[in-house]
Amino acid sequence: MRTRRAKARIPAACILLAAGLVYAPAHARPQTAANRNFSGALGLNTVPDARLPEAGTIDLSVSRLAPYNHAVAGAQFGESLNLAIRQTTPSTSLLRRGMRLYPGLDVKLKLWEETKYRPAAALGLQSAIGHRRMSGEYIALSKQAGPLDLSAGLGWGRFGSAGHIKNPLAALAPHFDRRRPLDNEDPAGPDDWFTGETAGFFGGISWQTPYAPLKLHADWNADRYTAEKAAGEMTGAPPPWSIGASWTPWPWISASLGLQGMDKIAGRLQIRTNAGKIRPLFKNAPPEFPNAFPSRRTDSAPEEPLLRAQAQGIPLLGTGEDTAWALPLPPGTDAAQTVQDLGRALIPLAAHSPKQSDNLSIVPARFGLLGPKITLARRPVENWYRTRHSSPEELWHTTQCTPFKGAAPMNQTPLAKTWLDLTLDNEFSISEEDHALFYRIVLRPHLIRRLGLLPPAYLGITPRVILADNIDELAEYRILDDKPSRGDLPEFSVRTFALERLYLGWAQTLAPDIHIAAQGGYLEEMYTGFGGELLYRPDGKRWAVGAELYRAAKRMPAAPFNLEITSSDAEKTITGFANAWIDLAPVTAPPLILKLQAGRFLDKDYGAALTLSRTWRGGAELEGFVHISREKDIDLFGSDTQSYAGMRLTLPLARIREGNKYDLPPVSAQIRTTLAPLGREKGQKLDKPADLYEMTTPLTRAALIRNWQDVLVK
Repeated sequence: MRTRRAKARIPAACILLAAGLVYAPAHARPQTAANRNFSGALGLNTVPDARLPEAGTIDLSVSRLAPYNHAVAGAQFGESLNLAIRQTTPSTSLLRRGMRLYPGLDVKLKLWEETKYRPAAALGLQSAIGHRRMSGEYIALSKQAGPLDLSAGLGWGRFGSAGHIKNPLAALAPHFDRRRPLDNEDPAGPDDWFTGETAGFFGGISWQTPYAPLKLHADWNADRYTAEKAAGEMTGAPPPWSIGASWTPWPWISASLGLQGMDKIAGRLQIRTNAGKIRPLFKNAPPEFPNAFPSRRTDSAPEEPLLRAQAQGIPLLGTGEDTAWALPLPPGTDAAQTVQDLGRALIPLAAHSPKQSDNLSIVPARFGLLGPKITLARRPVENWYRTRHSSPEELWHTTQCTPFKGAAPMNQTPLAKTWLDLTLDNEFSISEEDHALFYRIVLRPHLIRRLGLLPPAYLGITPRVILADNIDELAEYRILDDKPSRGDLPEFSVRTFALERLYLGWAQTLAPDIHIAAQGGYLEEMYTGFGGELLYRPDGKRWAVGAELYRAAKRMPAAPFNLEITSSDAEKTITGFANAWIDLAPVTAPPLILKLQAGRFLDKDYGAALTLSRTWRGGAELEGFVHISREKDIDLFGSDTQSYAGMRLTLPLARIREGNKYDLPPVSAQIRTTLAPLGREKGQKLDKPADLYEMTTPLTRAALIRNWQDVLVK
């Protein structure tokens, strides 16, 4: 009887803890590292909390809480969303490989911030898409009270199998009250979220010790290991309480050690960094500008600014308007470089325009794509280069962006016509149920050459070198489709060297805010074809819409350099999507782009795709994506899935261009790491060599605002 009363008091204690969070003394909460717990979730020991890491944080962790080992790669998109790809395996030790794998995509969303009287709140989904055994949902509250951080919440599925109460959401709809299987080969998905006949309470507390790197934790969970007991893998659930300590000697590393009950030792190691603080190792050389800035001259000819700029290697061109000049950008120019190039072009314009010209107008151009006409006041520019008594902010207050209705100018000046982009691609799959890790490490040098054609066109070529892989093992774990879309990846990976891309592209601005592009040839590793895009992107707006359509044919992996194209009509396809973008971030913050797509994938299956990406000024880019197909992939265990999800992190290594020497080819280099299933058939998109939305981004008003502090040359 004492045991039953003790068990009954635990949910009540969790409820009282949650209520007490509201009235906890208010203190300024220090920036916490938001460590992962022993099962890979952001939280204490065995329960989640409402804390999230700093925006831009990326982390890798490995942990052990018997009977499972967990490996997690997580990323914080903005202030409110954390995504993580987790691989869980049952094992008798941390170093021993298990026989089964339970992958999943975990999501944690901040509902609201902590205030003086209100706790922070977060909603989480473990294995939101993934294996059913580890799936669960929760709502958590956390409140700081001096050195104490109190957390409590309500969980479903894995987080609520103790069944303390009836599912409270059942009052909203019968859907939530249905019986929920906690373990079978069918993947978890939206139909399972917050369902089940019951839910459970959990809670915990953290204490920040006087020794800053050390925190102590204690918690009580509502996981009763129902699936493990039903499968005969456990005879009883371990005690629900745990104690532990986390040690963070440096901001980039953290470790934890704890006990669940008195018989299970748990451990965790986590490393992290912030993508927003990463800068290229090699950067542009400082530009050159006159030591003595001249005064305005009465005898300056209208064309003198153009001649002076071209003499300094700055590729200004006429536009047909007497007071506006076009600035063609080298291939591969990003938003930050666009603003820097704009600032360098201001020097000859301000120094040599006719005396009566009080404004300077520039139209940025990229291939045949045009941005708005940017009109700046001349006097703040002169003041900066004469006395340094101006600033980018003062200059922006006098700047106007208006639609430019002219045509793309032909380039007849010395300009870098070639751009070299070196990418080291690390492709990993930890989302498999039949293999712990598939990987490929590939070097991809991408060379783009701008062609002097009317309308403007460009030529791209990408050889591919595989440095390391274990993709040959993929064939042992997959049932190959008769007409595979990407399931034959092992055959394409046999050759160390291959020609991945050889294509011709063209882009044009048809009217202000309306852009079009087309490209054809060897478009990617597995497909050749042709197609195009249409984009409507109103300048000054945070949204855009468009469409794309491509005719694609499968390449033959056994041919030299993979150059042969299939003659089978069954392996030719039409793929296309209706697209929509919205920038979720204010213009004072790095862009956070949500992209929605609906259409036809490469395997002739229909569905939708959602992509969330953030790019920082230093060049680091973080991307998460989910593709949902109407058809299913099948793995070795007979499990089927309609989803394809992953994350991608790009870290810059170099952004090199020698000062104002536009005649030298710019070079960029980066490391790109992708965590996504390899060799899947459904929900697969064409890997286009160029994207129209990305090509127009450096030309937009938002890109100017976000990088405007670099407009005046230091």
